[in-house]
Amino acid sequence: MKNEPEDEFEQGSWIPKFHSTLYEKLLPSLAELDQALFESISSTYSEIAELSHYRETLTSFLAGEDLAPDPGMTRHFLDRFAGEKDDYYNALNNGYKVLTGTDLKEWRLR
Repeated sequence: MKNEPEDEFEQGSWIPKFHSTLYEKLLPSLAELDQALFESISSTYSEIAELSHYRETLTSFLAGEDLAPDPGMTRHFLDRFAGEKDDYYNALNNGYKVLTGTDLKEWRLR
């Protein structure tokens, strides 16, 4: 583990960003070609936008960019996110299934 700035070794886990550039680029064509697919994928990306908000809020707190909320707000934030985990997984699974015809494997949600 990296304990000092001059240490060469560093270990940790990062929280990946969500990217929607390709989706935004293809959205008009998708809407023209397949309305049902467009609606399904739009719903999935709405959920991804919410997940992105959770990520940005969390990383801002951890990086010290925003003042950390009081313990009650922190608990509410984490409880709300944990309570919606299955909803997010189901939304991502639905979008994945529409595109691939198969269910999303939970390990692929990283």
